[in-house]
Amino acid sequence: MADFKCERTLISKIAYAESRNRLEKREGLVIKMGKGYLTIRLTTANAALPVAGAKVTIADMEGNLLYTLYTDQSGMTGRIELYAPPKRTQFDPNITVKPYSRYIVNITAEGFNDVVINGVQIYDLMPSELPVDLQPLEPGAPGQVSEYPIGDNALEMDSQSGREAPPPITSRIHREVFIPTHITVHLGIPASNARNVTVPFVDYIKNVASSEIFPDWPYHALRANIHAQISLALNRVFTEWYRGKGFNFDITNSTQYDQYFVENRNIFQSVSIIADEIFNTYIVRPPGIEPFFAEYCSGITVTCPGMKQWGTVTLAEQGKNYLQILQYYYGSNIYIQTTNNIRTPFESFPGNLAIGFSGQDVAMVQAQLARIRQNYPRIPAVTVDGVYGSQTVAAVREFQAIFGLAQTGTVDRRTWYAISNIYAAVMRLGELGSEGHRPPVITQPPPPPPPPPPPPPVRPTLRLGSRGDSVRELQTLLASRGFNPGPVDGIFGPQTQNAVILFQRANGLAADGIVGPITWNALLSGGNTAPARPPFPGTLLRVGSSGSSVTVLQQNLNRIAAVNPAIPRLVADGIFGPLTQAAVIAFQRYYGLTPDGIVGPLTWNRLMQLEVGVRLDPDRRLDVHPQADIICVCAPAPQSPERHQHLWDFESCPK
Repeated sequence: MADFKCERTLISKIAYAESRNRLEKREGLVIKMGKGYLTIRLTTANAALPVAGAKVTIADMEGNLLYTLYTDQSGMTGRIELYAPPKRTQFDPNITVKPYSRYIVNITAEGFNDVVINGVQIYDLMPSELPVDLQPLEPGAPGQVSEYPIGDNALEMDSQSGREAPPPITSRIHREVFIPTHITVHLGIPASNARNVTVPFVDYIKNVASSEIFPDWPYHALRANIHAQISLALNRVFTEWYRGKGFNFDITNSTQYDQYFVENRNIFQSVSIIADEIFNTYIVRPPGIEPFFAEYCSGITVTCPGMKQWGTVTLAEQGKNYLQILQYYYGSNIYIQTTNNIRTPFESFPGNLAIGFSGQDVAMVQAQLARIRQNYPRIPAVTVDGVYGSQTVAAVREFQAIFGLAQTGTVDRRTWYAISNIYAAVMRLGELGSEGHRPPVITQPPPPPPPPPPPPPVRPTLRLGSRGDSVRELQTLLASRGFNPGPVDGIFGPQTQNAVILFQRANGLAADGIVGPITWNALLSGGNTAPARPPFPGTLLRVGSSGSSVTVLQQNLNRIAAVNPAIPRLVADGIFGPLTQAAVIAFQRYYGLTPDGIVGPLTWNRLMQLEVGVRLDPDRRLDVHPQADIICVCAPAPQSPERHQHLWDFESCPK
């Protein structure tokens, strides 16, 4: 943070010293105020470019100047302290004191419109970040000031009403569940003339969580709430709830209908870490496969049949974990589903379907008509076989007649969405009592089973010193599983032996470095891959850095420190301070890197490589061969020299 500047005039020093007294007087407190933390990040072009040299001022809600800051080359200010009510005010739903203080942030940058954010919330002991994407000035146009008010936390709102849904007839159904890369939020109730904003889905979840719950709640209470927020948002996307009614957005920021999103608010570290971890999960209640409509409310200012947010705190304090909390409110049969199907949002309509078509889209229409027929028996019975024949034509025509569509017997866009809308209505997919959507099963004879595979060829036993094509195949398989055998040269050397031992250990096999039938079978059948190494975050980490990448760095340094006393242990708080710098320098010195205390790609990758070795073998001290990508596992004393020599035979392993 060498480029960071922070100024306080004599007036602002006095104002800062008096701000605690003003807060205590306004809130009626007779207890000592705490302190929270704020960092501002300024970017432009949808966060593609940082904005350096911008002036940021922070004032209290009476307008008294507290800080003048300037952003560095990464668009960041330093972290500042601001007074806040004590932490315990977050845990009493009946307390009359707000558990956060508020501040005004003014942003001025050459070539950009000014921004004023009124009401940035600060909680005691909680780090937060305020990300703002600045808009460039229009050529020749005068500058403008964009103002963004941040209201109360949703827990304090009487308007929170349990997420009343618009009429269910307006939703549609996707064929599969996916995590959208971005989500479009309407900043008002559905029919209002408000703006839409499109933000990354994970940032949307962080914003909602920071706006709807208090960030110092117990971990499992926070996680239960964030799971519910993710699932409710994904239900809106999966059912195309608003787009099916002709709106050009996915969800609103109205607590009367959806979830509370506040444009340009600050994000709290505790919820940010959880959202990054679980954004690709959602709640499922069998027999449905769709994201569960996880209705929730405060349980104090508003009641509802779903989850009570204040109740999650009580349950977490009683020792229940996040899944037990969710099952307490939604039923013991729910579970958390994870998906890596992350994609750009898309429309469900596949194109016109008519006689002669076949496939999964036809089966979807048939299954939905079959369910609708239970409520509308005039529709003829239809077999779910994925073939668009005369039976399907008759069912489509009758549906079109009932709902005032042209009776073509063809599923065009209007008919597709009408069928999907009525199906969502009769299934109650956008309600707490959903029947649960299941993909259609095509009722046609299964294809004949494939012929049995030929028996695998017998492969030779390989060990240190072996050569030939079998060794080359072994090296290729090891590399594909993430275990580095060195060059694929057909020579079974120490690096290949090291990779074999790590693979065996990761798959629960005898780790002798010899590739016999059992190890061959594990390799050929897939086997466990090497534990994932987090990629380098793309920015040098040094004193002053903060965030999730610093937390990962500190956690992995601690794992190395557990088996190597030369590395000091740290508190994994996500803040790169002098203690983290000292641990990095000790790590760099011990493992032959330049001891500058800065974490670049080389230090990061070496640390992650060693941490993988610790996970595979936590009982041994680790070192890295200085000339190659080889993990040396050096047995601690007392240990026989023969066993050490038998396993490794590396001169570079410290004795």
